Amino acid sequence: MATYPRIPEQNDPERPRPALVVPRAEQPTSSMPGVLLAIVTVVLLLGAIFYFVPRAPKSTTANAPAAAATPDQPVAGQLQISNVKMGIAPVGGAVNIDAQLTNTGTSEVSGVMADVNFPLTDGHVGEVEAPVQGIAVGRLANEGKQTDTGKVTGDTEELTKTPIKPGETRPIRITVNRVPATWNHQLPQIQVLQTTGE
Repeated sequence: MATYPRIPEQNDPERPRPALVVPRAEQPTSSMPGVLLAIVTVVLLLGAIFYFVPRAPKSTTANAPAAAATPDQPVAGQLQISNVKMGIAPVGGAVNIDAQLTNTGTSEVSGVMADVNFPLTDGHVGEVEAPVQGIAVGRLANEGKQTDTGKVTGDTEELTKTPIKPGETRPIRITVNRVPATWNHQLPQIQVLQTTGE
């Protein structure tokens, strides 16, 4: 027995027809909300930075002196060093250099840095920078008043506390803690390196 396959008809309603499937195009999304959010964030951060940054004080003419001027500062040659004496500290090998310092200028001196030049055994010079300190002058109590005895006590004091006035001569001390190893133990030369004043 022979079977004949059934060939579907073109207009058969039961038969599924091929259909063209077109993918749906997605609507383009805008990046505008993200950009706006970033701009707002940056503006807020900049505002916070400018708010918290320290500001310079507002200048007022009421606080400024009428004729504001920079006071005279000490100049080269204003300080003269004389009567240099040297002593080696009993402990540690430091060297104390005592001298007289005269202020020949017109302004007070409240700080001095000296350049101490130690002669070495090989003929060279060892340079050491050291601060200059004042040496206290003794005082006697006299019925509640202080009287200057004129004697040097040996105690040092900062020049910032007791500046050297113009025309004044004061005993000073320069302490050098690190003396060059090859120093020949002759008196070093002292030069004023830097000064400060008021």
